[in-house]
Amino acid sequence: MLSGVLYTDAGQFDDLVGRVKVRARWPDGRRPHGVLVFIAGRIEDDVIVAISGTRLMVEGPIAVFGPGMGRVRTGPFVVAVLVASPDGRAPLAPLRSYAHPCWSVTDMLPVDSSNERRSLDILVRFRDWMGTQGYSVEITKPLHDRSRYFLGGEEPDQVVKPDFEGKVFAPDGGFARSLVVETLGFRHAAYRAKKQRLKEILTRKPGRYLEHLAHDGIDPAEGDRRFRKDLLTFGTGVIDMASRKQVPSAAPAIVPLPPAPLPAPPRGPRFAPAPPGPAVLPAPAEVPQTLFGTPVPRPVAASAEPVAAARRQPEPTRKLRWLAHRVLTVLRGKR
Repeated sequence: MLSGVLYTDAGQFDDLVGRVKVRARWPDGRRPHGVLVFIAGRIEDDVIVAISGTRLMVEGPIAVFGPGMGRVRTGPFVVAVLVASPDGRAPLAPLRSYAHPCWSVTDMLPVDSSNERRSLDILVRFRDWMGTQGYSVEITKPLHDRSRYFLGGEEPDQVVKPDFEGKVFAPDGGFARSLVVETLGFRHAAYRAKKQRLKEILTRKPGRYLEHLAHDGIDPAEGDRRFRKDLLTFGTGVIDMASRKQVPSAAPAIVPLPPAPLPAPPRGPRFAPAPPGPAVLPAPAEVPQTLFGTPVPRPVAASAEPVAAARRQPEPTRKLRWLAHRVLTVLRGKR
């Protein structure tokens, strides 16, 4: 069982290697053991060279992730060394080790190859540029299977582990868009077929899929230029989409109300002549009126009642006409 994990940077590595030789014992007589974690610059056969220049010889095998070229492998690597006693009572010694490529000598973020290290460099510069625009970008290197997210359990035997995932957040902190990046480090048929299958899976979820061509058949500078251009197009699209959402819609035009109709003229004498002109003036068309941005139809028409009333002669009331009729009937009867 592990008794602890020892982590150090370049300045403390030399001192920590000396501490590995400690002769402490557990109460039952067994010697403690632990894991020494540090960043190495290169690996030479069974020797790990730290970035400080200190050389650590490992008694057992050194497993290095990824394909290696020759007897010397250049890093940087994040290295984990098992420090223990070979038989439980002998002095502690580095027994075996595992080395994984990392992003830089100051950052232990694991990558799969030097090509992915270039992809991450470009992604970090893209993150910094988006920061000048008020956006924040979260970059993730998946270390475990992501098939449950992309496939939802449809193909349990399919392993899905994209090279990089990213999320873009707007200035107000809200999620804007996501992206997935694949680094194409080889060009042979089997590798490209595997990457094409992975592309079909990664495009099932919303987000932008980008490829960084970094294989031997293309100029590295040209592959980096294409990747930077694709990232710039993606970021510009996110910013433009957000700006279009923030533009307010144009306010509807407000149609002024026509002036109110004039008051009706006073009634003239009983036998006053009617003024010339048509009997009834035409009513104007309906004019739309806006109330707090909502069109409200309101018929506006000048009333013709005052004009018609001015032309009509005043009529006697019904009672007066009845009395006049009775008087005339009585006079005719007396004749």
